[in-house]
Amino acid sequence: MVEQLSGRVAASHEWGELELPSAASDRVVLASIDTYAGHNTADVRMRNAESETMELFVEEERSADDEIRHNVEEIGFFATEAGPITDQSGTTIGEAGVVTTDQTDEGEWHTVSLEREFTSPVAFAQVMSYNGSDPCHVRLRSVSGGYGSEFEFQIEEWNYLDGQHTTERIGYVVLEWGTHQLDGGVPLVVGTRSETDAWSDALFGEDLGTDPVLITRCQTRNGAHEVVTRNRRVSGSGAAVRLQEEEARGGAHVSETVGYLAMPQLRSAMPAEHVATTHERAGVRFSGARPSDPVVIASIDTYNGTNTADARLRNVRRGGMEVFVEEEQSADDEMNHNEEAIGYLRTGTGPLYDDAGARIGEAGVLRTDQPGRGEWHAVDLEGSYANPVAFVQVMSHNGSNPCHGRIRNVSADRFEFQIEEWDYLDGRHDEEEIGYVVLEEGVHDLAGGETVEVGTTRGDDGWTNVGFSGPVGHSPVLVSRSQTYNGTNEIVTRHRNVSASGAEIRVQEEQGRDDEHKTETIGYVAAPRSTPPVTTGLVEATEEWVDSSLAGVPSTDPVALASVETFNGGNPVGVRMRNVGSSGFELFLEEEQSADDDMAHTIEDVAIFATASGRIHDDADTLIGEAGVLATDQPDRETWHTVSLDGSYANPVAFAQLMTYNGENPSHTRIRNVDSGSFDVKIEEWNYLDGSHDREEIGYVVLEEGVHELEGDLPIEAGTTVADHEFDDDEDNNDYSYAETFECNPVLVSHCQTYNGWHEIVTRNRNVNRRGADVRVQEEENRDGAHNDETIGYLVAPQLVLGNRRPIDEFRPSCHGFEFGNSFNEMPNIPDLPANIDNQIENIDREYGLCGGMALAAKDFFMHDRAIPEGVRTPQSGRLFNYLWERQLDTFDHASGWNDLAKFLKFYLPSTFTRAKSVSEFRRVKDALDTGRPVVVGLVYVRAGDGQLWDNHQVLAYDYTESGGKTYINIYDPNHPGANDVVIRVDVEDQNWYDPAPGGAKISAEQRRGNTKQHNVIGMIYMDKPAQNPPQSL
Repeated sequence: MVEQLSGRVAASHEWGELELPSAASDRVVLASIDTYAGHNTADVRMRNAESETMELFVEEERSADDEIRHNVEEIGFFATEAGPITDQSGTTIGEAGVVTTDQTDEGEWHTVSLEREFTSPVAFAQVMSYNGSDPCHVRLRSVSGGYGSEFEFQIEEWNYLDGQHTTERIGYVVLEWGTHQLDGGVPLVVGTRSETDAWSDALFGEDLGTDPVLITRCQTRNGAHEVVTRNRRVSGSGAAVRLQEEEARGGAHVSETVGYLAMPQLRSAMPAEHVATTHERAGVRFSGARPSDPVVIASIDTYNGTNTADARLRNVRRGGMEVFVEEEQSADDEMNHNEEAIGYLRTGTGPLYDDAGARIGEAGVLRTDQPGRGEWHAVDLEGSYANPVAFVQVMSHNGSNPCHGRIRNVSADRFEFQIEEWDYLDGRHDEEEIGYVVLEEGVHDLAGGETVEVGTTRGDDGWTNVGFSGPVGHSPVLVSRSQTYNGTNEIVTRHRNVSASGAEIRVQEEQGRDDEHKTETIGYVAAPRSTPPVTTGLVEATEEWVDSSLAGVPSTDPVALASVETFNGGNPVGVRMRNVGSSGFELFLEEEQSADDDMAHTIEDVAIFATASGRIHDDADTLIGEAGVLATDQPDRETWHTVSLDGSYANPVAFAQLMTYNGENPSHTRIRNVDSGSFDVKIEEWNYLDGSHDREEIGYVVLEEGVHELEGDLPIEAGTTVADHEFDDDEDNNDYSYAETFECNPVLVSHCQTYNGWHEIVTRNRNVNRRGADVRVQEEENRDGAHNDETIGYLVAPQLVLGNRRPIDEFRPSCHGFEFGNSFNEMPNIPDLPANIDNQIENIDREYGLCGGMALAAKDFFMHDRAIPEGVRTPQSGRLFNYLWERQLDTFDHASGWNDLAKFLKFYLPSTFTRAKSVSEFRRVKDALDTGRPVVVGLVYVRAGDGQLWDNHQVLAYDYTESGGKTYINIYDPNHPGANDVVIRVDVEDQNWYDPAPGGAKISAEQRRGNTKQHNVIGMIYMDKPAQNPPQSL
């Protein structure tokens, strides 16, 4: 019996990998785009379909423009081996095969004669190689059954091409119309529909679970124009389907017969994460796979608070949830709880399969109340399991009484549960949303390389050791539930010391009980975290304290490092921090006062690298470093504190950071004697101070020198260089040259490793880019400035957005913006301004910059999948300067009468109701962003009389989120190169009586970087232009 495999994988216009269980020379793979994130005409291309690691991407055609960039889509795939396809009874329901052929011209058709007779065949075919790079797909016609069942196909290129295509491998699958049960009872629905270029809904007639796979192919050629099929809103019950012609055609197409193949995903994902929180609700934004019907199960994975408590969820949705630690109140009314790490796993409703397509469990959601403590709810399972382990989770918060799910009578095909309140309550509970997951005991490999280990142990109110045998990572997520009801007292399970080798588990009764409980069977699931255990980013700072979030470090004991990454101010300066926790920190730039009392410092970018205390492993689980916290004072300037490391390292590089602010004298850390098992550190005050310092917490990170890949495919690099008190005069050659070339402008943290010169120093960096950076040491102002050579350690990593981790394949300023800032010495004259504009502009600042040109050019390179030109120095002439100037004029609409410049001028003048008129502009920006393309936006900071027209700005908007009634537009600001955390916060509010239309709308907006306000935004202007392919010489 030939086995089939189906699933989904995320893909964009760039080649991505799809891992299959094994290589197979005669494998057939079909794929369709099952979402509609990008509206341009597109289909799926693939290569190496016979390999264990095949590749695919979303291929746009280029009839209307040269853009090939496409938003990330979910690709549904169906794989089978060549030969007959049978159902679970052994009846042949289809066949698959591979044909190798070329396409001599657009009129040629190839006939495939089938091995068996079909009554009502539906055919599907796929180009499975990539020998010809011209966009193409397979077009079918004449699909016939009966004696001599056959179909015809051609490799169809788009109309703007010549129709000839080189030899490719074509895989095909033909299936009998109807609903079939594959091995294991997996439903496979095959049918046909009449479709045009308009969306129409198709119902499957069978429940296929969360986010099933839908493969569609046109079966006829009633219209001569080239078409592909597009799918969207694919659910367990149906989907919307349409035909899509090339963009230059205009879109209309006659009715065609479209065949479809729909079935559940036979590869399940179960991302696992930690979040640190207390009794306060923490918002969680999901990353990676996002099932439309999510099921989440969670447990507290630490034991920082001993009071009886459990993880409580609410507002579970596709994009995220809220979670908090819920104590019970049997002993007192106090429900405050220490910060804990909560581990959670999530999946979608329906059957669960491993990466080979074997069923290992199922998940679901139901709604019920709890009439009383004696009531149990039975869940009848769709499958039957040899050794099932069940988990239930209250996923809503409709009833405020503390509660949790309790399980009993777990059998092969059913289990029972109740919403269990604590004994001091009445046992009745409002209706809640209950998620459940049942998994077969054992170690399972899932889609995307994820692994889960499922097992049971016996435990009571004492701690029980549980050992893990699978590759669950060095800091795994652990979720557990009691499977039995041997003791009738209410219980939850608690964990501590969760590690790669195992954990300790116990049951916990309410505090009002005697805490003695009978032995229960406890089920557990352990899995490695799905994202890197670090966060990195840039924070804009001055001498004032600034708040910053610290998303991505779900630890109750995080360690944060900081370095000044720019050199905008020349005075010696370090970074001081306080209140470092799982949800964020505060920091400011601290100057010393040896020469004067002034501590004001200009704006600098501060690089942040944060992780959890403990050992640091790469994605192969190799120990590469460790992090920790040392609490100490500094009795005098001669005392050094030795930090003994847990591991041993061949070439360690050490970093340390003051994470508290108990002593206000300017200070920083100094390191020496870094060796395989230890290093020395001290709190170093400047020379004009006495050298003694109050007790502080010092966070430290030690990493093995070299390039490392962390969990979640995050590269980091640790290394050393030699520097003195001067930057290298050659700005084209960096003092640091990374071994790795980073995709994005990275985050760089540096620290002196030696004590060759005894004068107090900090390190300063500048010109940080993807290839390297400059570094020097800096003494206090009252010294002579000269300093001996020192060994400087550096840590470099891609920039992740603090507070909002973004996928790598979306636009990010640190990747896709220019590395240099908007600082130009002199602009050419603006040509041929009409009198009605020229007369209203008295003074044109020759240094007004090219913000609009930089924004539009960044869009050009991004949309055409071109790397942004390298270089940290602003070009003052040459090809790139000329291109930026040309695109600046384009944003003013110079080719069509300067309309956008005239609008900008109108919004700038005081007689215009700018805030009110900006509402429609703001909505145009959002509408454009909804199509997945970045948008050039004009920002009015000042009005006439308060400043010049050129004091206003242009940026590139690339995304937005909505929260609390406000819209947060993410922007690339050419004035802040490499910054991923610049947003425009917009609130649409009612107009006042003095506005032009009382009761109408106006905007209230401001530009922010992180949590710091930069500008009031009086007006917004949609100034976008189509992307064009920049000259190849750039």
